[in-house]
Amino acid sequence: GIKVTPDDHGDVVGAGTPLVIACPGTSFAPVAGVIHTRTDVDAFSFSTAGGSATISASPWSPGPNCDIQLELYDAGGNLIGSHDPSNATNATISQTLSAGSYTVLIDGVDKPNLYSDYGSVGQYTLTVTAAPGSAFVSIGSGLAGSTGVPLATASGLPCVGNTVSVDLSGA
Repeated sequence: GIKVTPDDHGDVVGAGTPLVIACPGTSFAPVAGVIHTRTDVDAFSFSTAGGSATISASPWSPGPNCDIQLELYDAGGNLIGSHDPSNATNATISQTLSAGSYTVLIDGVDKPNLYSDYGSVGQYTLTVTAAPGSAFVSIGSGLAGSTGVPLATASGLPCVGNTVSVDLSGA
């Protein structure tokens, strides 16, 4: 039989693939995905410090097959934004967000009286422009040796293309 490729991202709020912060830490790195079947939905999670946010998803070009619907949910699972334009296959949500955690759902949908969602599948790219929240991390003494003395400490901005510094002086 025909084999379908494995699902590449979670399908529901609470199971979203975390977005990676893009250096210098002012937004998130674009991510690619695939809507595999008519029932597949891809979920992505991110945290923001708040402010203006733009979330966009575009199907692969040229010749897109996936007609994208975007939905934005807050940390409580409440739908706070949705976009499925009647005259385009891409979708964008632009709004002001409070500081907190959010989930974006991407779905391949139909256009009433034009086509069903049966063939609305394919590749897409998601971009999220928003101020990342909690950008700097420290693992502190989380790497303690058998005597309880830290073996290493690390801190930095966990983002694509950045270096995280590690101090092994306690080793």
